[in-house]
Amino acid sequence: MLQEMTDKKARHLLEHSRAFHWEFPSSQGTPIVKGHRNSQGVEQAVKERESYASAARLLLENGDEEGATEIASNAWRLWILARDLDGGRAFLASVLDKGEKKPSRARSLALYGDALLAFRQGKIEESRQRSQAALESALAVDDREALTLAYLGLGRVAFEDRDYAKSASLAVKARQFAHDLGPAMGQAPLFLHASATRLTGDYDQAAALFEQSLELNRKIGDQGMVAAELQNLGFVEIH
Repeated sequence: MLQEMTDKKARHLLEHSRAFHWEFPSSQGTPIVKGHRNSQGVEQAVKERESYASAARLLLENGDEEGATEIASNAWRLWILARDLDGGRAFLASVLDKGEKKPSRARSLALYGDALLAFRQGKIEESRQRSQAALESALAVDDREALTLAYLGLGRVAFEDRDYAKSASLAVKARQFAHDLGPAMGQAPLFLHASATRLTGDYDQAAALFEQSLELNRKIGDQGMVAAELQNLGFVEIH
């Protein structure tokens, strides 16, 4: 049973949620290196994820929309790890669909989180709408990370629509904004760029991009993606 939420506890959870940005350096919502020294703390946070939802709701009720939105922008990753897509979307809706909805970095990042959850549910139109809203908010505040993720979200939707040229173009935009954000943030945009390029039929360019992605994943230590990119290079070579 959840303990009664107080303003003090809510603000403590807000502060704690800020660490999630460092625990999850990629754009996929999951840790790159599993089993690291902080993994036990992450597992505990996943179990206590409803406390973060309660904290966000209380802050919103008390008029702190900014604090509630910041919790949402960080804590949605816990629902990804729990594979609780419905619960994560309910949490985000309880924040994103209330209040003044003022554009901000946090709002854009939370909208991206909901877009990713919707995408994993197979709700592509809802993912498109949330990604577009994330882009509008990111443009309003001119935040590079928010712009990276918004363009990535729209690129995923375009890929699902089989508009591979558009998907590649959006991935390029995401990569441009991710350039100075650290190598891990560029992981998913580069993978999308390579995958979309392969399906446009430009196999030479796709091979070059998969080589870049392979090098990047070796650098950041994502062994699962190293194996995937070796396989993708094999697919390109077949052509």
